[in-house]
Amino acid sequence: MQYDVGYLTNIKPRDSNDFISMSRQAGASGDNEGLVLTILTLTPIKGLKIYTGNYYAVDVFNTAFGSAGYTGPARGRASDAEEVVSAESNRRSL
Repeated sequence: MQYDVGYLTNIKPRDSNDFISMSRQAGASGDNEGLVLTILTLTPIKGLKIYTGNYYAVDVFNTAFGSAGYTGPARGRASDAEEVVSAESNRRSL
């Protein structure tokens, strides 16, 4: 299991030398809000990887996303061949 949790407070727009709050850059009414990010990666069995995450900015958006994939030996092929099965999903709310 691997996880990441963070809180981003400021961002520097490309056309500026100054940092501003994440919420201000996103156009929200709040001026001092940041972005919470969470990511979780699981590998319960060899070859299976489950990845999920969420980005949340107060009064701006909440984006959840995830993917799962399995990589294993290919049936009826050379021993070094692999089959890959994968799926992704995301949801965004404003």
